[in-house]
Amino acid sequence: MRAVSCTPGARAAAASRGAVGQALAEFAIILVVLMLLLLGIIDLSRAVYIRSVVANAAREGARYAVVQPKATPQATIADAAKAVVVDKSLAGSVAVSPSDVSVTWPDTDHVRVEVVCTYHPATALIAQAAGIGPGGIVLRGSSQMRREP
Repeated sequence: MRAVSCTPGARAAAASRGAVGQALAEFAIILVVLMLLLLGIIDLSRAVYIRSVVANAAREGARYAVVQPKATPQATIADAAKAVVVDKSLAGSVAVSPSDVSVTWPDTDHVRVEVVCTYHPATALIAQAAGIGPGGIVLRGSSQMRREP
């Protein structure tokens, strides 16, 4: 049988190696949780940003529609307002098609523009944990303004 050296320096070195290994294992476990939390925060921030872009695009479309002369046909104003909404949403890096935009006149003096956009989270694991189905989250932005005389 071999004699094991029990010098104080050898014991400290062995204990130090064990503590470093334990800290590394704990860090690896915590890193997974922290990364999932960070990705969830980034996904939520993207959803808030897209909701803001959609709301601003609806506001710009309504603003465009209310300044048009009242003699202009509503269908012409609606098509042009939809084009403005699509343009403003693309400027914010959000893909909105004209079919996602609704331009209505609740009465003769008001115009309402509503934009519907579906947001798909980038992290499927977090989306499933949050109860978000494969269809994504529907984000709506709307604006109603009074037409100028």
